[in-house]
Amino acid sequence: MKKLNVLLATVAAFGLAACGGDKSQDASSASASAPKSITMNLAHNQNETHPVHLAIEMFAKEVADKTQGRIQIKVYPNAQLGSETECLEQLNTGVLPMTKVSAPGLASFDDAYNTFGLPYLFKDTKDFYRVMDSKQMQDFIPDALVMSSKVWNTLSKEDQNVILTAARNSTEWQKQAWDKATDEAIKEAKEKMGVEFVTDVDKAAFQSATSGMVDQYSNEYPGVKKLVELIKSI
Repeated sequence: MKKLNVLLATVAAFGLAACGGDKSQDASSASASAPKSITMNLAHNQNETHPVHLAIEMFAKEVADKTQGRIQIKVYPNAQLGSETECLEQLNTGVLPMTKVSAPGLASFDDAYNTFGLPYLFKDTKDFYRVMDSKQMQDFIPDALVMSSKVWNTLSKEDQNVILTAARNSTEWQKQAWDKATDEAIKEAKEKMGVEFVTDVDKAAFQSATSGMVDQYSNEYPGVKKLVELIKSI
């Protein structure tokens, strides 16, 4: 199993982590040098209207504003620089400073991330945010902005704090944007496509029907078993 070296505190839905690369230079030595202008590429596979992309654009703008334009983050959507796996490979070598990756991509570093592909672990979206925002879940990031530690270690402590704060702020904005996009999609489906949504669903029956899948993954992946038990305890 590959190792994902998480260097930063993380936040649910759109967290920030740092991985790979040379860790020989620490933040304290970097902070001793004079501030410098930096341009970093950030790649992801969503389109320009997706809430994730919009949150990333907000993140980049806040970083630029808080550093008076000294740190610029150039965003490449639509998998322009490769798939999630390819971007992670580039990030680990230090070629790509930042990328957005979902749980399946992170599963190659930690099998616990396979958990987020399992059905009915959460009651609803509100329950998902409640669990993911808890202190017990701070080590897990189902949809994350990942940064090369080779690049991270060249930043001053002040710049690191700016980037982390901007990531947290964009997380909260993305939650609202995601809910809005979902409501708009439902409205369009009803009004333009004639789709009828069934809301009175016996979730317990579906949970029972898919429990074998959860058990299978828990037996196959020790990380999944541990994380499922943690989710249920929160």
